[in-house]
Amino acid sequence: MDNKEIFRNWFLKTNKEQFEIRQKMVGQKIVAVFYSPFVDGWDIEIKDETIFHIPMGFITLQLSDNNYYRINTNYQSWCGGIFGILIEPIDFNKFSEKIFDTDKDYFNSNKNWSTISNSEILSIDWNWKREPNCKLDGKKLTLNQAENYLYEDCFVPDNLVFHFSNGETIYFFSLEPDAEIVNNKTYALISGGEEIMVFFKADRLKKWEIKTLGFEILIDGK
Repeated sequence: MDNKEIFRNWFLKTNKEQFEIRQKMVGQKIVAVFYSPFVDGWDIEIKDETIFHIPMGFITLQLSDNNYYRINTNYQSWCGGIFGILIEPIDFNKFSEKIFDTDKDYFNSNKNWSTISNSEILSIDWNWKREPNCKLDGKKLTLNQAENYLYEDCFVPDNLVFHFSNGETIYFFSLEPDAEIVNNKTYALISGGEEIMVFFKADRLKKWEIKTLGFEILIDGK
């Protein structure tokens, strides 16, 4: 079996696993959110309080069924140098042993998370990007259709969108804000990186010039 076939098998397996993970999370409530918004040496300040930057590249959710899930940026493209976002189940003992000193539960201490307090997860979208050709944006591909683009360097999952029963939506992007100021308001965004940006308001996406959420890959038509 050559490297391409190994990657193809991993891709198919990963997509099915991610679908099952997301389905398991549906109907649950988020009760705790652990992350670190600061690291030594990173000095960019994002003044908009409805946007979080997670430089460590992962954020851990505790759900109402007492299961833990980590939103992480360790999906790698075929070339191995471009990263994307996915969800990993995390054993509580493993999580508590390896938690960073700067990681804290921000769910009850930050007003942004309070908007989804006691609200169930209705659905989770896993959206992909294909750069530099974005003609697939807004489409829904089957796994077979997605295989046509599998070995392109920039074919990676770009974001996760959580929809809640009270109508709120939270966007988790695999993006890195660059130090270059754009229009004296925001920063240039680098895709395919290991950092995470969280948006709590859809209108902030336009402000940061995020024009599309990409496309989805369907499993069994869902």
